[in-house]
Amino acid sequence: MARPFRVFDTDLDEEYPEHTMYAAAYEPIWHTIRGSTHGKWTTYVDARVCCARLQVYMDRALPGNDQAVKVWRSFNLLNAIPYSRVTVDGIHGIEYAAADYILAYADTVRKRYHAGPYATEWDWAISRRGLQYYCKKDPSWVLVMYNQLRIRPLRNGRIKPELAHYLLMIAEALISVNS
Repeated sequence: MARPFRVFDTDLDEEYPEHTMYAAAYEPIWHTIRGSTHGKWTTYVDARVCCARLQVYMDRALPGNDQAVKVWRSFNLLNAIPYSRVTVDGIHGIEYAAADYILAYADTVRKRYHAGPYATEWDWAISRRGLQYYCKKDPSWVLVMYNQLRIRPLRNGRIKPELAHYLLMIAEALISVNS
């Protein structure tokens, strides 16, 4: 049974009952963290740096829902690390020492995640404010992020409502900065 999760927007005073916990995956600061670790898990040194980034990210969270969301994001990222991939050049994998380190760290984060508290809500206003900040600071980065998210494969022939909502928010933030 799924845990109850509320998605809303305090700026617009709206509720989004069709959105799930995956709405919490769409925050610009999280995309900078994910981007800084993408493809950098292959060596022991790089794996330690990536885990340290996640640890600082989680440790800077406010107690309660903010902390729960950040631990959940980190837990999901660690579960998505490809330990090997097949290319035309052969099989490329993560060093054994790096894999051992990542798996041990992932187990620590998993225990932290399951110890709770679990995230219970997401406010889209947090994402909107982050997008407005990054659009003023570096609109080219926001555009790159938009294009990366836009080309994600569709599930069951349609886009998830959370991703569609976030893409619309990005477009609105980019337009407001350029007008």
